[in-house]
Amino acid sequence: MIYLLLHILGNTVFLLAVRVARQRRHYLLIGATNYVTAFVLATIVLVQSAVVPSWQALALGSVQGVQYQTMFLLLFVLLGRSGVAVVVALLRLSVAIPTVASIVIWQEYPSIWQGLGLVLAAIALPLLSAARRPRETGAQEEPSPAESASRNPLAVRAGTVAFVALVLLLGGMGLLAAKTFAEMRREEQRPAYNFGTFATATLLSAISWPLRHRFTKPLSQHQQRPSSQTRAVRIALALGVATGITNIAQIELLLRALVHVSGTIAFPLTAAATQVLTAGAGWLFWREPLRGRAAVGVAVGLVAAVLMNVR
Repeated sequence: MIYLLLHILGNTVFLLAVRVARQRRHYLLIGATNYVTAFVLATIVLVQSAVVPSWQALALGSVQGVQYQTMFLLLFVLLGRSGVAVVVALLRLSVAIPTVASIVIWQEYPSIWQGLGLVLAAIALPLLSAARRPRETGAQEEPSPAESASRNPLAVRAGTVAFVALVLLLGGMGLLAAKTFAEMRREEQRPAYNFGTFATATLLSAISWPLRHRFTKPLSQHQQRPSSQTRAVRIALALGVATGITNIAQIELLLRALVHVSGTIAFPLTAAATQVLTAGAGWLFWREPLRGRAAVGVAVGLVAAVLMNVR
């Protein structure tokens, strides 16, 4: 269980780092640095392990890598529409895919108390999504091209269903890949899985690089100074490195946790706990409102997390 708790903490830190990255100009630079850092670390670990990578580990890791980079791009748009609590609520709903698979394919049935915790977790997620971004005060930042497109009412109405379905499917398939790998019981292949994950994510990040201007906020008069731009790039690189270290650590911890904790518990518990932590952080650091239904959601999520640890 300690691996799962550490994974939850790492996953929360990663999502909050993405939230911070979105506020800065060099969103894709931060993302690229994140994946390159994780890829370098994964390569070092793979070489030192002297393991011959299996095609299954590389293939499943590649599925996770596709999910990572695609979701990183989608997060920019999602965070532009809603606060961090809303975004994580949507992402966490994707745990339905690996949770159902754990029951149907691997016959991992929860206890009565754990089942009650699962029900409460399902109730908590939509309650937590009641949080909304606060209204900005003072001078308004001009939106980036990607943000402007995401705020087009006609585009939102026309693509909402498909967009949400895509987010849920991608998130669910990435988690299902991790669960499938854990069920292979080939723990020595973890370095190969991580290598496949971040090699794929790095490649897709490079392919996405020409789109960087669509994920960039316009420069203010102060930011147009060369010294300010250089400092912004250095901060982006540092944030990318820190995010990459957190990223590879949290996926390693998830793979270790899934060996000892059933998917029917691991995925919903991660969803509920991450939701509560990010909602609290959103209120603390970005003053995202957390009252009414959202506050009830935090309380229900905490109870759900406790029950899912009772056997």
